[in-house]
Amino acid sequence: LEQCADQIVWASTSESLIECRRQQDSSVQQANIIELIKDYNNGNLTAGNEENLIKLSDVDEIMIMGSTGLLKAMQRSLKDDLKPLFKDGVHATGTVGSPMQCMMKGVCGQCLQWQIDPETGKRTRAVFSCANQDQPLSWIDLDNLGARQAQNRLSEYMTSLWANHILEGS
Repeated sequence: LEQCADQIVWASTSESLIECRRQQDSSVQQANIIELIKDYNNGNLTAGNEENLIKLSDVDEIMIMGSTGLLKAMQRSLKDDLKPLFKDGVHATGTVGSPMQCMMKGVCGQCLQWQIDPETGKRTRAVFSCANQDQPLSWIDLDNLGARQAQNRLSEYMTSLWANHILEGS
């Protein structure tokens, strides 16, 4: 990551911070990504005497990978309180972590995910998210994604119990 990034803000939800190896990087304890972005914009995350190398108003692309809750918070905040921090037309991409089974790009249909029209909020089309995990954030129907993920919770829980039983027994 350090070889590819001009500056990294390492964020951890625990008290043990990630050690920075470069002067321009910083490490913070922060669980709320929206607040982290605001803190960065306000200059509260600078390392040492370094200033933030990248102004949010210069950012062209945002890539968001995380929970459905994180994607939803970013989707909402980029229309609201984070909107003035970024340039008009900033392109935000979200990684869709939908349920997948076949891993063969759409054979089983387990990964079908709705996309919405960002202006109307209406569903426009279903896509195979296994073949297209990275989608424009404003297009992702996150309510549908959350419902699809909830369908697998029982089987994931049972699998976890069984795996723990097997591992503890050996």
